[in-house]
Amino acid sequence: MAERLDQHRRNVRVADVKGWPLCRKCTRTRAWWLTVASVLFFGGLAAFAGALIVAGVTDGMPWLAGVAVAGFVLMPLSAFPFVLGSLPRLTGAQTSPDGASVIVTNPSEAFAAEVPSAR
Repeated sequence: MAERLDQHRRNVRVADVKGWPLCRKCTRTRAWWLTVASVLFFGGLAAFAGALIVAGVTDGMPWLAGVAVAGFVLMPLSAFPFVLGSLPRLTGAQTSPDGASVIVTNPSEAFAAEVPSAR
């Protein structure tokens, strides 16, 4: 598994992009999905840890196991809205194979007008 992760690391290219122009709709969408991801992750963490702590202090509350399991399930589920709010997903952008530039598929006219041309 470590070898496969190392191969994946070598294949993934990351380009440092500053000042990425986003329209209001994209900004709202990104903020919404990142908020949902945060609520799911931190809510799941609080439910999981809280249920374990309360179960350790008290006896006779078997339903706390269900709360702990629900919290444990919510934490990895937060990855889905996190991906939905990611910049590559919203913009349709990907790093070029050499990692030197960013390729944007079907940019909107407003986006293309705000991006400085590389001359």
